[in-house]
Amino acid sequence: EAAGANVWRSWGDLKDSWTCLIKATESYADAYKYTKPGFWCDPDMMVLGVLSTANRRHASYLTPNEQYTHMSLWCLLNAPLLLGNDLTELDDFTKSLLVNDEILAVNQDPLGRQAGRVFHDRATDIWSRPMANGDTVCGIVNRFPFTRQVYLRWSFSGLAGTYQVRDLWRQKDVGAFKDGWR
Repeated sequence: EAAGANVWRSWGDLKDSWTCLIKATESYADAYKYTKPGFWCDPDMMVLGVLSTANRRHASYLTPNEQYTHMSLWCLLNAPLLLGNDLTELDDFTKSLLVNDEILAVNQDPLGRQAGRVFHDRATDIWSRPMANGDTVCGIVNRFPFTRQVYLRWSFSGLAGTYQVRDLWRQKDVGAFKDGWR
């Protein structure tokens, strides 16, 4: 910040692998203390869609669920949404990742607060951040390679009571839940 920069690089070159994506987000776990409007942490360009690496073109090696996680994390973390893919070869799935207005609103929220990791174990990461309108946005990262249920306790985000839950990817309200959501 003292150097007059708006962005600081927090990670090396991101590769399109789940292991690399998780390691990159590890570098962000405490960065919320330092980021703010005009001072953004940058974990590198996004690795979605058709990529060119080592003079070879290929679809991202991230699975569709991993790509949802990638986009979700970059938006929760207020990362610059720099695309490393070929925009002339956007398929419908990749385009859907990039144009979801509710997900993009998280990244572009004027409060500019980066999510902090509020829960972590070997299977799960939970990220949370406040929004300018008073809402709290949470993201759950299943670190295991299979589907499983995770309980999101409101207390992880310093909240208590009953809250309305909205699935931003599906753009629909899920319901009101007391103390947490599964």
